[in-house]
Amino acid sequence: MRHPNSVCNVQNGFIRLSITALLVLLVVFTSGYALAADQAETNGFEALLQAAVSLMLEHHPTLISQRSIVTEGEEVVLPGARFPLSVSFSSDVGTRLVENEVRLVPAVGVSVSLPFLDPKRMLDRATAERTLARELERDIQQLQAMEEKLTRELIASVEQLIQRQHHYQGLESLAVLLQERRVQQTDLVKAGMASSETVWALDERMTDVKIEMANLKTQSVLLIATTAYTFSGEAWQQMKSLLEDLTTSSEVINTNG
Repeated sequence: MRHPNSVCNVQNGFIRLSITALLVLLVVFTSGYALAADQAETNGFEALLQAAVSLMLEHHPTLISQRSIVTEGEEVVLPGARFPLSVSFSSDVGTRLVENEVRLVPAVGVSVSLPFLDPKRMLDRATAERTLARELERDIQQLQAMEEKLTRELIASVEQLIQRQHHYQGLESLAVLLQERRVQQTDLVKAGMASSETVWALDERMTDVKIEMANLKTQSVLLIATTAYTFSGEAWQQMKSLLEDLTTSSEVINTNG
């Protein structure tokens, strides 16, 4: 029996966060970048984020499993209501007068009992329907809660990736400034106006920055791959591409800002 009050249609992709709720998440998350970005670039960032959320909702292993549970609940068929028909047979041997002779003849009887109503069966079926409806509603609510929770977690992971990207950009800018400063200090040392120790100190700082940049780059690559696999299962390569595009898009927005 398919429950008439089902909130969603599992076969058509099942429950999705409402467009309004998802857009609110997108606006909150991207507002810090959108103020300083070109509108087209911001729209592109939001489209990428929405595509990543949609991919996660479709392919996350936990959501697939929970949707299967709900589908099974919707497709449960309760036994039809039937009257408790009771049929009994009896057989015996009787006698009959045939052409002035007494003969033995078989005698078969059929007894049929058909009550109009069976209150107990009606009550049992109503109880079964209510139990099924409660279980289906519970499974649907669990799926909704899972989708909302995983959406928040995915957006938090994207935010972490973007923060790493912006940190990397800051280190790149710092490396350029240090190099320019080194050139200036080298000229001053050659002119006898500064100590060579200042150049050595700048060289050490530049080395530290380059090491930090390399570590951050490696961590970002690993985090993108891990996030993609965690949130999209077999579709992780598609998610990986979206996450890389999101970090690139955020880099453009941040640069414009």
